[in-house]
Amino acid sequence: MDEQNSHNSSRVLHDSLCKQLVQLGLQTHTASVLTCLHFHGPSTSRNLQTQCNLRQPDVSIAINELREMNLIIHSPI
Repeated sequence: MDEQNSHNSSRVLHDSLCKQLVQLGLQTHTASVLTCLHFHGPSTSRNLQTQCNLRQPDVSIAINELREMNLIIHSPI
C-alpha cells in the first residue's frame, strides 16, 4: 500500500472511531482529540490543534474532559 492510501485508510479509521465515540456521548472535539492521541500517541496542544483541525480553547476543553474521565493523564513534554 502506498503512503497516500495508508493516509486515507488512517483517516477513515479516525473518522469512524470519532463518530462512534460521539454516538456514545462524547463531544465532537473531545472524541477527535482522544482519537488523535490513540493513533499518534502523546502530543503537544499545538500539534493536537493541527492534527484535529481545532482551535484553542477547544483542545484545552477536550483535554480537561478526558482528564476528568480518567482517560488521559497530564505528562509535561
